[in-house]
Amino acid sequence: FTCKGGQCRHSCCCGYEVNITMTEYFRLLGLDCPPPVRDALDRALLVRPGGREDAYATLFPNWEGDCRLHRADGYCALQGACGEKVLPAVCRYYPRSPRTDFVPECACANACEGVLEQLFASGAPLRQIAVPLRFALEGGRPAPDAAFAPAYRAVRTAVLDGIQNRALPLSARLLALDGLLAALEAPVARRDVPAVLAALGEAPRAAATGQPAGPAAPRALAAAAALLQNFGSRYATLAPYTEGLSARFGVAGPGSADAQNPALTELAAGSRAALAQYPALPLYMEQLFANHILYTGFPFLERGRPLRQSALVLAVACALLRVLTAANAADGRLHGQDALVDLFAFFFRAVEFTSFGRNVAVLLRGLDSGLWSAADFAPLADF
Repeated sequence: FTCKGGQCRHSCCCGYEVNITMTEYFRLLGLDCPPPVRDALDRALLVRPGGREDAYATLFPNWEGDCRLHRADGYCALQGACGEKVLPAVCRYYPRSPRTDFVPECACANACEGVLEQLFASGAPLRQIAVPLRFALEGGRPAPDAAFAPAYRAVRTAVLDGIQNRALPLSARLLALDGLLAALEAPVARRDVPAVLAALGEAPRAAATGQPAGPAAPRALAAAAALLQNFGSRYATLAPYTEGLSARFGVAGPGSADAQNPALTELAAGSRAALAQYPALPLYMEQLFANHILYTGFPFLERGRPLRQSALVLAVACALLRVLTAANAADGRLHGQDALVDLFAFFFRAVEFTSFGRNVAVLLRGLDSGLWSAADFAPLADF
């Protein structure tokens, strides 16, 4: 990965509240630097109430949401004056994200437009490779879990292969992953490595005979529209793309139980418009969510979270992005590759840098008292 620097349309220096460690805070507080940089630092450094050692303070942005050290030419005033080594780790390494939860891993965020441009320039499936990487990280980091590492690696390989199984549409891949994670949930919860590996032995056969998803249901589309509109109300970068989605897709009219539902018909028309502009959209969706799996540690999103809940969250994210893209293509908001990349990057800011999975679970319970599964949202993932 190479940062676009001043060529970035929507810099990561804008729109984020950057958390820094206690060590980084006091280092920056005492840093000898030119007066304009010192003034900007003093205005930006803000101790978080009850801050932990690994998230002790924030680089608080200005009233426009821009980092106070972000120069007009797109570059960092702090790095320009004092060098890269003084930067907090999140500024120095983003969009790279080193993880140590189970084994040492590193991937890049979909929220970065440069990452997406590199992804889409290659149609090759993503894979994990072993390379030497060195990160100077501070604060508490989980130690690698050597006992569970063989199972972790095998599960991660299986889900990455599953989401990139081009013999199946994306909806069927999501259903196959849901079935796989259902089989793995109990042995993973017991940390039974032999049982995990045995269950994975059935995965290739199950994936090869993946069942097609049924037709999309208006109930799931209405829920997806409501989720998108809620996220748009919370995240300013998404707001222009989500306005009015609940009104368009959330009302069940005549034919609400079948494919003639007006909302489903409108979604299909939007998908055709999107595909006419971007014929490679199905491949882009695969690349986006394969990279998302690598970046987030899926399906081990949080220790203790049931694996099938992770499958639901992934299916919801796929459905939301398809609905969002189709709606905006139909409205004529997407013009050229840059516009599509911007939409995707803004979407993944909300998915990868918030408690997306927890928010989805809470919001779905509030929308509908019924149970939700990956099977409800998987049919919405296909263009």
